Amino acid sequence: MYFADRGYADIARRPLPFATPEIFDVEDHDGVLVTHERELPVRDVDALLAVLRALAPVPGTDAMRQLTVRGDDGPLWRDHDCFRDALAAHVPDFEAGVARTRKALRSLPDAPVAAIHGDLAPPNIHVDAEGRPVAVLDLGFCTTVGDPAFA
Repeated sequence: MYFADRGYADIARRPLPFATPEIFDVEDHDGVLVTHERELPVRDVDALLAVLRALAPVPGTDAMRQLTVRGDDGPLWRDHDCFRDALAAHVPDFEAGVARTRKALRSLPDAPVAAIHGDLAPPNIHVDAEGRPVAVLDLGFCTTVGDPAFA
């Protein structure tokens, strides 16, 4: 935990326009680590997550598989039995795209490294009534340093 709380502290001490987690103490309760962290302001921006959680247990039906994804001329699932294959069919020449991406990444110039959140998504950004970010959550799981162009 030492590196996690140090990393959190390194980010928390910066003059950011929003709050970030900061670990004040770590306790071991029967083999379970518990952290005491700074309380962060929150406004209900978890609606997206609530909707996704509510939809997750709804079983996919044959009628749902016939729905056309916006911009396509037919159902995503056309001629496929599993989602993986249905999705892959819509990514033409996938391996060549990966090779082009790798080549492009290797050709980029070096840049100074900065903090990268790694999981910056609506549920991890708390906003105030005016929609301004007041807190950012979930530092640590995917947080690292790197080229901020890829944050």
